[in-house]
Amino acid sequence: MSFPTLQLTDAGRSIIVSALAGGAIVFTKVGVGNGERPADINEITELVNPVKTIGIGEISKGDGCANITAVLDNANLVEGYWWREIGIYAKDSDDNEVIYAYAHAGEHADYIPAYSNTSYLRTTMNITVVVGSAENVSAVINEYIGYVTTETYESHLNDYENPHKVTKEQIGLENVENLSIDDQTPNIEFGVSYETIQNGEKMKTILGKIRLQMNRLISHLSSANPHKITCSTIGAATSSHPHAATDITSGTLPISRGGTGGTTAINARKNLGMQAGRSSINVVAGELCSNFVPFNSPFINEVNIVLTPELQRTQTDLKLFIQYHNKSGFNVCAYSDTITAKIKFSYIAME
Repeated sequence: MSFPTLQLTDAGRSIIVSALAGGAIVFTKVGVGNGERPADINEITELVNPVKTIGIGEISKGDGCANITAVLDNANLVEGYWWREIGIYAKDSDDNEVIYAYAHAGEHADYIPAYSNTSYLRTTMNITVVVGSAENVSAVINEYIGYVTTETYESHLNDYENPHKVTKEQIGLENVENLSIDDQTPNIEFGVSYETIQNGEKMKTILGKIRLQMNRLISHLSSANPHKITCSTIGAATSSHPHAATDITSGTLPISRGGTGGTTAINARKNLGMQAGRSSINVVAGELCSNFVPFNSPFINEVNIVLTPELQRTQTDLKLFIQYHNKSGFNVCAYSDTITAKIKFSYIAME
C-alpha cells in the first residue's frame, strides 16, 4: 500500500468549518477504488471508480488529527483490481456521505488478487486525517468488520476478568457454593472392603474406598516388622555373633578387643604404653661399663635390650644388661673379656 498523504476535499473543509462552529465530524466508512486520478481532487464527493467500502474498526483523536483503523481483505472478491484510490467518508451538514479526504496511488498502486484457496490477502490500514481544532470528532464503528486488530485480540485474550460477563446461572452453577478446596466438607461413604475405584462412581464412594486403604496403610506402617522378615531371609547376621580374626580385613581394633588401637607402629606402641629407641655403649675389655639412657616416662616397668644380629653372632662373650631404671631413664651395663668397641643396641620400654 503506497499512498501519498490524504488531501482534504472541498466537502471535507466544509465539514471542518461546520464543526468549528459547533457541529460535529462523523466519519462513516473507508472506500477503495481503481479509478484514474481525478482532474481536481477538491471537487470530488465520490471515488472515480469505487470497488469496495470498508467499515471503520477504531478511531482516536490526536493533536489536530484523527487516527482511523480499517481492515481490507479480498474475501469474496471474484475479480482482482489495481488499488489506486482511497477515500475517507464523512457526513456533511445535510447528513449525506461525502468524501472528506482522498489520495491516489498513481504508478505505486498495488494489485489486489481475487480470492482463492492459495491467494488470500488481509491488511490493516492506519489512516490519519486532519480535523483541525474541532472538538466533536467521531466515527460510525462497524459492529462486525470480520477481524480485530492484533492489539485488540491480544488485549481480549489476556483479559482474565470475565470479559464476556458470564454469570454462574448461565453455566448451571447457581446452586454450587463458591468455596475453595480447603473449605469444602465432602461426605464420605465408609468402605467395608478393599475394592478398586470404578468409572462413574460417586465422589463419596471413591473417598470411602480411599479412606479404607489409607487406614490400612497407616496400620501397616506402624506395625513392627509386618512382613515377618528374619536375618536368614535377607542373609544378615544376628545381633549377637562371633568373628574369627581372619574375618577382619579393615578398620582398627581397640585395645579392649585385643588390638592396638593404632594404624601405625608408633601409634600402636604409644597406645600400648611402649616406647622404643636406639643408643650405644662404649665397652672396654675387662671392665664393667655403663650408659644412662634418658626416657620420657613417669615410671618404667620393663626394658628389653636387643643386640643387632651381627653382634649376637660374633661377640659371644658380651654381657649386656639393665642395672637399674627409674622415672627418668635406665642404666645399661655391659661387660666383655675380649671386646673393646662401641656397641649399638635398640630397646623397647614398657611403662
